[in-house]
Amino acid sequence: MADQEKSNIAVYGNRYRDNITFEHIGDEVIMKGGSWFRYGLSNDYSVAYKAYVDDGGTEPIEVFEKLVHQYDDEAKSYTELARKYQSYVFSSKEISMVDPSGGPYISLGMNLKQFWPKGDYQDLIVESIKFVPNEKENTEDENEKYKSTIIFKIK
Repeated sequence: MADQEKSNIAVYGNRYRDNITFEHIGDEVIMKGGSWFRYGLSNDYSVAYKAYVDDGGTEPIEVFEKLVHQYDDEAKSYTELARKYQSYVFSSKEISMVDPSGGPYISLGMNLKQFWPKGDYQDLIVESIKFVPNEKENTEDENEKYKSTIIFKIK
């Protein structure tokens, strides 16, 4: 393991014993390693909220974002508002989280300082996440085929 107090490289061993490497360069942290991962996209509520307001809705968007997903346990269905406007909620193109199989889960706004418990790298707040596909996608080795690089823009 790298001397994480002095090095810009940190290695994280996840629960499946994969070594995930983090390298801090300028205003980016580059994550490599692991075989499989999932990622999530942020919701874009702009179209749904516009339709809601056009229909006379008065709640601020922060409240609307919760109401549009509200489920009525007693009726065992989504609320009328949720049923009406959910189809207008779309995924944005912004990746909001990545989760390599076995960890670590990382999302927008998280501080990556946990990978550098000491030293200079204490305020590494994730501002954006970029996925870089593996150049070896045509390989026959299944373990290499799905490895990817994730670049975190930090503030």
